[in-house]
Amino acid sequence: MVRSGLVAGKVRPMSAALVEEAICLAQQSFNRTRAMSSFDRATVLEGLARALVADAAGIAKSIVAESGYLNEHDMLFEV
Repeated sequence: MVRSGLVAGKVRPMSAALVEEAICLAQQSFNRTRAMSSFDRATVLEGLARALVADAAGIAKSIVAESGYLNEHDMLFEV
């Protein structure tokens, strides 16, 4: 397998306190999202979709570089 040197993320040991904090933050985000109107949620998701489309080539290149064996053409369809 070819390694590109791209680091997609780092894993660190999780203490119980960090897990609880992550759960709490996720719950807060969920509550904020749930309080939004369906129109506002749709607007957020449409913005996210536009951002992904705008950077599809860059995302595909990152996936290819990280994997070392996938091809860019196929990854454009994945994005």
